Amino acid sequence: MTLAAYAVEGKGSKTYSIIKGMAFSEPSMLHQLLGKLADAIAVYVRYQIDSGAQVVQMFDSWAGQLSPQDYETFVLPYQQQVVQQVKATHPATPLILLVSGSAGLLERMSKSGVDIISLDWTVDMAEARGRLEL
Repeated sequence: MTLAAYAVEGKGSKTYSIIKGMAFSEPSMLHQLLGKLADAIAVYVRYQIDSGAQVVQMFDSWAGQLSPQDYETFVLPYQQQVVQQVKATHPATPLILLVSGSAGLLERMSKSGVDIISLDWTVDMAEARGRLEL
């Protein structure tokens, strides 16, 4: 979602009003964009692994700005898409997911299929471990 936000907004934003408006006025267009970006990210991640990366972390710094329901609609399916494509060709390479401001999304993030959930400063490690049933 972060790449889509920058592409649609044209720069960083404090409110992300343009892409949020697009999500609700033109959701099919946004889903098409997110699908294309997910495919491109998967290609790039596989290239990184083929070039020697032993682990890859996906950063989605903007996804934490969404409600849990919007995360499930506009982010999770595309994170899953990337993970499925990468795991199809590189099943042994660990994938890490970091979402900034993820305290309200941890359980949903675990559905992405990544091997490791990275925590930011908003999440207590012991609490996250309990919530993720590790």
